[in-house]
Amino acid sequence: MGTIFILLFVFVIETAAQSHLKSQIAYRPVSKSFSLEDSTNINFRTGHTGVNIGFQVIVGQGMGFVSGFVPFAIAWGSAFSRNSSRTTTDVALLLVIPSYIIGTATGVHWVAHLENKNHSFWKNVGFTAIGGGVSVITGLTLASTHHRIPAAGVWVMLLSPLAGSLVYTCFLADWPEKPAEVNNFESRNLEVNSYLAKDIFERSQIVNLELFRIKL
Repeated sequence: MGTIFILLFVFVIETAAQSHLKSQIAYRPVSKSFSLEDSTNINFRTGHTGVNIGFQVIVGQGMGFVSGFVPFAIAWGSAFSRNSSRTTTDVALLLVIPSYIIGTATGVHWVAHLENKNHSFWKNVGFTAIGGGVSVITGLTLASTHHRIPAAGVWVMLLSPLAGSLVYTCFLADWPEKPAEVNNFESRNLEVNSYLAKDIFERSQIVNLELFRIKL
């Protein structure tokens, strides 16, 4: 059940991200000013690849689990230790959610930064924290209405921080500006296209004039 839920989650995020990428790139059939192929050749991107998004999910969720498990293990051990105080246990428990959020955000940032050098770590942390807030609200709501939290609710709580991080990374993060050579490339092609159009028009006028003379 958990594996299917995660795979479905990855599929939805990747599909939405790829659709967002396609909407940002205008395809021009007549002029070869700037196409997706051209942007790839000059290493200019406006969206993450599907492979990168998949690793964002894997690395982000993995680091989130590890980071959150450390304070949880400390709290667990402290609760059953005779030499430990209640304060240690409480502090460790309070650090579980922040550690989970930071770990998830760090994992996603590391992978995303490979393709987007403008990816902001702290903005990513902020959106991950928003997802963490959704997890807390979901948990409190389900705990007040159920004697036992459903499995689907548990997965929503676990994946909400990751979802917040991916929303920023795939849809809201700034990308490097278009390199100067791309703008020059577009300008040259526009000039060439304009010259060709003008030349074709002038030639057609000459042909029409010659035909008119022949008829006379």
